[in-house]
Amino acid sequence: MRTKALLSGVYLVVFSLLGCWGDDSNDKTKYSLSLDTQGVATVTLNPPGGSYDPETLVYVTTTPELSLEFVQILWEDGSASCDHPVRVQMKENKSGTVVCTSAGTYALRVYTGNMALVWFDPPGGVYAPGTVVTITCGCPSDHGYIGIQWEDGTLDRDDQPQVTMDADKTGNLDIEPLGPPE
Repeated sequence: MRTKALLSGVYLVVFSLLGCWGDDSNDKTKYSLSLDTQGVATVTLNPPGGSYDPETLVYVTTTPELSLEFVQILWEDGSASCDHPVRVQMKENKSGTVVCTSAGTYALRVYTGNMALVWFDPPGGVYAPGTVVTITCGCPSDHGYIGIQWEDGTLDRDDQPQVTMDADKTGNLDIEPLGPPE
């Protein structure tokens, strides 16, 4: 009887030391969100903190310095988010750079409504006059690409539209849900 009680106590201690008993809160995955502002803006995360549980929805608001204007956040994978505030659902660690524009440069913005990603080649979102930029759009698997609706009312249906930066340019990514397979 005494041996059973002693062995039970030993198992309890071993299980506790190995983390096999009770609270498993140390096993929870957290994802980090970090943004480099290069000194051009103040960033506010809501909820605050920078470390989040999976699937947490984080709103990123930027306040540029005087005489600058927010363009986008350029993510480490090369994609860009120019909606404001930027909405990030935490599925992985994310880092990026806040991009603002100043006199003598042109800003390229393609709003996605947080439904898709866009990539600019060359990357950045702020360009010298005359720069030719190729835009690549990535839609969710259940949506199809229609084009980019530019602020002047034109719809560019090219798969990879190119623009020459001779002014600030703003467009909205136009996608539609795909119907069921026939």
